[in-house]
Amino acid sequence: MKRSIIKAFEEMESKLSGIVAVATYRYMQLCVKAEEMALLAVSFNIETEEKYIEEVAKVAKPDDYTFIVIPNFDEDMPAIKDGIAKYYPDFKQETGQKDVEVSDGEHGPQQMKVNYLKLTMPPVDDKRLGELKEKADKIYKECKSQMDQALPLAQAALTSLAQSESQAVKDVVARSFEDTKKKWEAHRDKIYKDKKDEIAEGNEKWKYEQQKEQRKES
Repeated sequence: MKRSIIKAFEEMESKLSGIVAVATYRYMQLCVKAEEMALLAVSFNIETEEKYIEEVAKVAKPDDYTFIVIPNFDEDMPAIKDGIAKYYPDFKQETGQKDVEVSDGEHGPQQMKVNYLKLTMPPVDDKRLGELKEKADKIYKECKSQMDQALPLAQAALTSLAQSESQAVKDVVARSFEDTKKKWEAHRDKIYKDKKDEIAEGNEKWKYEQQKEQRKES
């Protein structure tokens, strides 16, 4: 098979992969469960410089719905809280201290207290359920539209490059195109379904907690 045909397939893969990756990232930013990647877009104003989470703090995820953010420097805590509040105003923020074990290489393990910021994902109540579904549908439609535009262009390029090839090669190109198309369409549909399932699970969790509170009160 010609190098130009193989290159065209690589470009097709790269294009479709990029479109799906953007949709995946946007789904993560809907923040039903705690996703570390959702914090990558948040910027922080530290001593007049714009910095990002990996530069200013360490992040842990103790459960599916919570982040623990530990600043590298305690004095950066207000800027970290402010940056997250601006980007994700619905996140519940709580500060606290916890003991961690550190070693300086000379005296062995020692306990020290560190300040942390706890971020809890907003509940998926019935109002937010509708908003999340609408946003997830919009992301899916935009992803599908971009793929629907990219696929015919890729197919036309491959058909043109294979025009002078034997029928056997043309058949291989056609099958490979369909296989690649189906693979990325299936991946697109899967991440959409996974996000919808996650949203529904979040709503069920909220309902369960509401019922538990009602039982307590009664």
